[in-house]
Amino acid sequence: MIELKNVSAGYKNSKEILTDISYTFFPGSVYVIAGENGSGKTTLSKVILGLLKPTVGKVNIAPGMVISYLPDHDGLYQDMTVMENIIFRLGLYEQKFDEDKVLAVLKKYNLEIYKDYKVKELSLGTKRKTALICSSLVDWQ
Repeated sequence: MIELKNVSAGYKNSKEILTDISYTFFPGSVYVIAGENGSGKTTLSKVILGLLKPTVGKVNIAPGMVISYLPDHDGLYQDMTVMENIIFRLGLYEQKFDEDKVLAVLKKYNLEIYKDYKVKELSLGTKRKTALICSSLVDWQ
């Protein structure tokens, strides 16, 4: 569980971007932070990830919680295949490669037919699905 209690945050020499935010994120759920440009999405993400300290309030993260973050830039290697990107990312997380699990996840997202395609050959939507899988590898290992 991630709990925000009366969180306010901003940057040096600017007004507060977030003001008195309280919210609880529960495990096993997927949340989307959406809003207009300048509405505080990135600031909120940075506060939750611990990259920015709130000026007021507290962020409590339950032990063992895994937080995945999928930024605009997906971090995929364009000259590697979908499978190679996944295997590479597993190595970064020091997770062992289990082909059956990986294929099951690819199938869940209708990506099994793209496993041997280079990322640069994929549509934007397929790239985003691949990036989503890579950002959440720890959750399904």
